[in-house]
Amino acid sequence: MDNGSGLSQTTENTVKNTQSPYLLDISRISRVFDKPRETLFSRKETIIALQDISFRIPRRSIVGLVGETGSGKTTLGRIVMRLIDPTSGTILYNGQDLTALRKEPLRRMRKHFQMVFQDPYSSLDPRMTVRSILEEPLSAHNMLPPSKEETQALGDLLTRVGLRPSDLDRLPKEFSGGGRQRIGIARAIALKPELLVADEPIASLDVSIGAQIINLFSSLNEEDRMTLLFISHDLSVIRYLTDYVVILYRGLKVESGPTKSVFAQPFHPYSKQLLSSLSGEPQQMAARESREKEQPLLLPLCPFYDQCPEREPICRTDPPPVRLGDAGLTDLWPRDMACHKPL
Repeated sequence: MDNGSGLSQTTENTVKNTQSPYLLDISRISRVFDKPRETLFSRKETIIALQDISFRIPRRSIVGLVGETGSGKTTLGRIVMRLIDPTSGTILYNGQDLTALRKEPLRRMRKHFQMVFQDPYSSLDPRMTVRSILEEPLSAHNMLPPSKEETQALGDLLTRVGLRPSDLDRLPKEFSGGGRQRIGIARAIALKPELLVADEPIASLDVSIGAQIINLFSSLNEEDRMTLLFISHDLSVIRYLTDYVVILYRGLKVESGPTKSVFAQPFHPYSKQLLSSLSGEPQQMAARESREKEQPLLLPLCPFYDQCPEREPICRTDPPPVRLGDAGLTDLWPRDMACHKPL
């Protein structure tokens, strides 16, 4: 039975009537892409973008997903949004398996999770006014306010993200990069989602505008009680904004835990090197990243083996086990890392 909002009553009850402290449960997600063939008779080759990724996102928290270019951050974010399908694994949203949904059931669920994209220039239709951009998701889910109240409601939405109600009839090209990103955020929160996925939302913005956008995300979490999955390579932003952090390296989750704990005492050798860039080694990190792009990926064995200063012979022969530590640190997210080295 449809309740008029485009969401069936059964599904809506599933969303609301749950006692789990976790909004999202990502379990053993892997994604393999086929490489384009150089010739018609070339052997088929694949790229392992993600391997066996698991973590859970507590309600009303901000979880940071961090790693270098090519670590699989954006791929995982798009899988969470169901913009692409995983090769294997499941994603439970309020206990419901998103990976099993198709077409209309998936469309109805989409109002509960929305995404802010990295590029504020290409993510907005240049032919649509701000009003039309905001109306589009509301109309798709039968949530447009009555015509007499619409302008006021959309104006309030723009005010929420730091724009003016008078901006409703302007085109995206009339805004700066920060203004366009605010429009993208307004579109994403128009449906009042529980989960907001932000994919490198300040990567193309200058520092001052980026800081304003970060503060906006913080207020959405604190005042609107939204849960955020925040994808970034900027460690300082991750440390400032997030409650928990997941560190990826070449498709593998190497470490995760409460942000303060991970930044204070990283366990995995890669995490130590990555976080050392906060204390003055970004050029060395960038140089190593460039070299690694040319090397074959040997999953499920440890992808950090060739760079690891603490490697042992077993690291070359056996996949890294997931080790748990600091179990009493938090009931929602204990520390863990994928490594043969004991915690």
